[in-house]
Amino acid sequence: MKPSKRVAVVGVDLTPAGDDAIFECLRLMMAGAIETLHVLHVIDPKAIIDHGDRRTLESGDEALRRAPAMVEGRVRDLAEYAGLSVDTTRVKGHGRLGDPGATLLQMCIDYDADLLIVGTHGRRGLDRILLGSVAEQLVRKARCPVL
Repeated sequence: MKPSKRVAVVGVDLTPAGDDAIFECLRLMMAGAIETLHVLHVIDPKAIIDHGDRRTLESGDEALRRAPAMVEGRVRDLAEYAGLSVDTTRVKGHGRLGDPGATLLQMCIDYDADLLIVGTHGRRGLDRILLGSVAEQLVRKARCPVL
């Protein structure tokens, strides 16, 4: 078993499920279980709109450029809202373009994460069959524990 560096990766999609994952990270940081937190927002390439006067690639570049500050700000705002004093200099925001599951798994490898934290939308039935569950995929494939 490798020694823990207390590095965690959290995947956020800027929904209440993602906020729940961030709150759990903040709680673990306050308890000393997480030293460094990498917050990742994965942007689906299909979600990037071609704006006519700009090529899609430029729109994607802009979204990726804004993502780190956006997710770091979200963590700060949620910590403030919850009245938690967390050293946000230990929070690193990231934006990546790609499939959420595969991208989160790669991020865990890139930063040798001890823990992966994700929210879930709790889809059931046909939605889950058609859309799949990123959380389920991560639990099956991650090289570190998934919360």
